[in-house]
Amino acid sequence: MRISNVVCSFSVLVSMIVSSSSFAAGESPRSELAILPIQADLPKAKVEVLADAIAAALVDLLKTEVLGPAEVRELLSAAQLKVASTCDNVFCLTKLGKDLKVDWLLAAKATAASGKVLLSLKVVDVAGAQVAVRQQDAIGDDVLTYGADVRAVLGTLRAKLPTALQSSTPAPKPATAPAAKAEPDKSAPPKPEPAKVDAASKPAAPAPTSDKPGWIGMGHQDLDADTANYLGLKSAAGSIVKKVAEGGPAALAGLKVGVVILKVDGNSIASAAELSAALNKKKAGATVELVIWSGGKESTAVVTLKEAPAKADRK
Repeated sequence: MRISNVVCSFSVLVSMIVSSSSFAAGESPRSELAILPIQADLPKAKVEVLADAIAAALVDLLKTEVLGPAEVRELLSAAQLKVASTCDNVFCLTKLGKDLKVDWLLAAKATAASGKVLLSLKVVDVAGAQVAVRQQDAIGDDVLTYGADVRAVLGTLRAKLPTALQSSTPAPKPATAPAAKAEPDKSAPPKPEPAKVDAASKPAAPAPTSDKPGWIGMGHQDLDADTANYLGLKSAAGSIVKKVAEGGPAALAGLKVGVVILKVDGNSIASAAELSAALNKKKAGATVELVIWSGGKESTAVVTLKEAPAKADRK
């Protein structure tokens, strides 16, 4: 399987999804958890995709701010990065966490083993100078499934984390007893039943729209020739999905990272800019039909756009 820089074209880009802001060299952005560069014996391209998948999953699964591996590399000196590349004990991990000015640190190792990747994770409580959680799982050695596999592993890890790091979910509403049906007044004359309408003849109600811009809940980028060839496409026309917001319209329609969008409402898409332009014309409530390329074949996905959530509520 070809890897090199091909998979990087559609790996999750941490700079687009990790909560961050521009910062001067040596100045740590506000963050609570930092992800150290992965220690791995895998090809560099695979390590980059795996690191992006871990960062993306943590951003979605946790309610804390996350400092991704790429940002960590910018903040640490060459000497500190050398330590990070071999660090495997609480002492040096705690020291790195303090250097980065974060409360929690995640260290990851990835080792190739019999067609799988053994992923070992440690979450360190920097203030307490102790390993809060350890997790080790084998995932498939396929860059196209890294996102889903890593998310499953980190979903298990999340359940073991301190409450301060776990994603908050609204408590379910208590069930209410159904209201008692009132006994009909037999002395009153019966009310005429409404005329029945043939469902086939009844026009379908149009989808409710608003004057607010439509939001699809995904990030996408141009498709290069190498990636197109790798995915079995004849040309690089289209736009590849690089991030899908959890619970957003794209996710509800079944779109995933790595899917290529070829058409919008029957019109071919040549680039990410054309896709954005087509979507920007749509209002919240509008339905968009997408022709996508996934798993080596074309299929159709229908997405109903929503109003964009407040920035603080986006995942």
